[in-house]
Amino acid sequence: MFNVDTLISDLITYCKRDLRLPEQDSTGEMIRYAFYRKQGVGMEKLNQSHSLRILRIKKHEDLFLANEGRIWWQGAPSSLHTPPPVGPGTEPLNPHPPVTVRPPPPANPPKPPIPPPSTYPVPSSCSVELAPNCVFQVPEIGLKINREYLIQNLPMSVSARERALVLVGMQSRLEAVSRSTEGHCMLIYRQHWYLVANHTIYIGSNKHSHGEALPLEQTVTILLGRAGWPITIRLHSTVITR
Repeated sequence: MFNVDTLISDLITYCKRDLRLPEQDSTGEMIRYAFYRKQGVGMEKLNQSHSLRILRIKKHEDLFLANEGRIWWQGAPSSLHTPPPVGPGTEPLNPHPPVTVRPPPPANPPKPPIPPPSTYPVPSSCSVELAPNCVFQVPEIGLKINREYLIQNLPMSVSARERALVLVGMQSRLEAVSRSTEGHCMLIYRQHWYLVANHTIYIGSNKHSHGEALPLEQTVTILLGRAGWPITIRLHSTVITR
């Protein structure tokens, strides 16, 4: 795709198009992108009019794309990524979960109801779609969905796009999803499939949280957090009648 005569400006243009990077920031100002590389204990900005050959870019050398007006490793670490390392033997973009302060849970959180329905889907009948053409079957033991689960299971192209948004100072919808080990939400089977909202979720204009258990009757799309990540849950297999 690229050769040693590729200009840095062409590389930036390709990344903007392929990763769908925004042209303007939240204030309407044009975003100026630039590539950087490690130079000693600092970072060197690469001349956009130079080629990879002139700059003597080595094979597998790490290059860092940034918004010149908001260089991400010079500010506070993102909630998705940390600044690039400058010491030897380290890797770029090594995520470290931040400390999250949450209000205490209710004294008596509601438990998912267990009604005795006359008919119910078999446990293997539930699947979750994290992104277009990215579908996972929910195991019988249930599934906890949090930010780490999404980062690990979303397609690489989707993860790369969300990382790029964060790197240039934009908001990623993944940042609205809780890192909690209990899951932002859970899918559980109790003679019926239930969606448990450990943290705030939205179904249409309806808000659910604090451990509220919602019986699943049909395909539903939810948002994990306000303006958060959308996922679609489907029930689509045979039904057993008692």
